[in-house]
Amino acid sequence: MHFWIEMYIEALLYKTHIMIHFLSPNMNFDGLILLIIAIMIGPAIVLAILGFILSKKNKKASKTLFILAAVYVIISFGACGAILLGGV
Repeated sequence: MHFWIEMYIEALLYKTHIMIHFLSPNMNFDGLILLIIAIMIGPAIVLAILGFILSKKNKKASKTLFILAAVYVIISFGACGAILLGGV
């Protein structure tokens, strides 16, 4: 019985070693950082563009969208910035 357990553990360690060896030289997180930056800035840009579009028709709605964009930027730079800097 112990033989099969030892073989299973050895096979598991061998697979893990192969995966670590396979992934380690190819670990490039540029796409992940760009995705986090897009999440940080993207919705705020959309809200600001909508605010500019609505500024001629409805001043109150455009002001609300600008405030939401500013609050989103402040919160996203706080949360995502902490993740990017490794604070969380």
